[in-house]
Amino acid sequence: MTPTHPPPRSPDFRDRGYSQLFKFYGGAGVCPVYVQSFPNRSNSIVANRNNPRVRHKVQFKLEDFIEEFPGRFVLANWFSKSQPSPAYVGLIKFLGYDLDKDLRFEIKGFMNYRCGNQNCIFGDFYIPLANVGRLHPWQSFKHSERTVSQTMNKLEVLRKATGFDYLICIDLTVSKDVSERLLSAGDRYELLHAFSRAVADFKRGLETLLFYNRGSELGGIFSIHVWKTSNPLYPHLHVHLNIPNVALGKDRKFYRFSPHISQLIVKHAWRDALEKHGLWSGSGYPDVFIKFKKLRNRKSVAHRIRYCFRRPLVDLNEKLKEFNLIDIDYSFVKFLVCYVPRRHNLGWFANFKRLKMIVIKRRAERSVLCPACGHPADFIGFVKPEECVTLPWLWFDRFGCWHEDRPP
Repeated sequence: MTPTHPPPRSPDFRDRGYSQLFKFYGGAGVCPVYVQSFPNRSNSIVANRNNPRVRHKVQFKLEDFIEEFPGRFVLANWFSKSQPSPAYVGLIKFLGYDLDKDLRFEIKGFMNYRCGNQNCIFGDFYIPLANVGRLHPWQSFKHSERTVSQTMNKLEVLRKATGFDYLICIDLTVSKDVSERLLSAGDRYELLHAFSRAVADFKRGLETLLFYNRGSELGGIFSIHVWKTSNPLYPHLHVHLNIPNVALGKDRKFYRFSPHISQLIVKHAWRDALEKHGLWSGSGYPDVFIKFKKLRNRKSVAHRIRYCFRRPLVDLNEKLKEFNLIDIDYSFVKFLVCYVPRRHNLGWFANFKRLKMIVIKRRAERSVLCPACGHPADFIGFVKPEECVTLPWLWFDRFGCWHEDRPP
């Protein structure tokens, strides 16, 4: 099929910012969407196929427009999200922390990366290297990126060894009265320990329901969240579980299974696990949510891992507009700002060496995925701050819209 050409350019086309940034699918070398920026949105470039604001969408070959893309830029995704809001600064001050120490932010330099995919539109891009305080939202970026690096590395090794192709993403919740037990400082850590054991029992119950008496074992990772995304000042206990669609049999061989498991089976196994640890009473089933991620869509898988292991500092900074000091539980909020969702391994996922799979450890700052195609980017080296003064700072939101930001 011969690709059609984009709509005519207006005279001020180049003056309206970068109007040919696009979503890149699967590293295939062809981008299916072309979007021209709006006259009144000089710093917003829409590149989402399902976004109703898109005016022009034309299929085209990538190489036809590669000259319009900036060759070098600073990827400022987390920088734009992590600048402390006035409400967040007020909350940290209310909790009694030192703002100059715990919210400090200083750019020490940049890490230079280059996408390893030859068909990708990106050239060199730079990620800020910052020295920040322990309660600065940038700490969430450092923690989640480190976890994404380690987890994606293990998933790639597992894919080569077993051929698994889906990641089953399960979110498990509890009732409101159980979540409110987090407000009690004396009961908080005992509750989290019991909740973690319930997740392990859920895994064993799910194995029984899925594989009957075959003795196959599931593996995966999970993280426990104690806050509600839309309203992070209030407790909401839930777990994000990620399971590859392979099981380890009694003969120590891996077998793939269909990722489309029944939601009723998941609810039944989760309710039984909660009842065993005294975390569920009454009729009905707890709420569970199931999604499936294709492993070949590396960007989507990395986004899922990044979402699961983000710290509550990000949601407090983004969602907190104003707060009433009377409604705040001081003990819980102080616990929340210091909470780190740890990575818990389930089953055989905890020990790859026992399965004769070698995982080469890589430094987190040297294991970054390309923001365009999701291919692993090559680490070139460290760059001094003065070498990136003239580069544009670009970031994209969750809708696929790219924006230009002002450097600090």
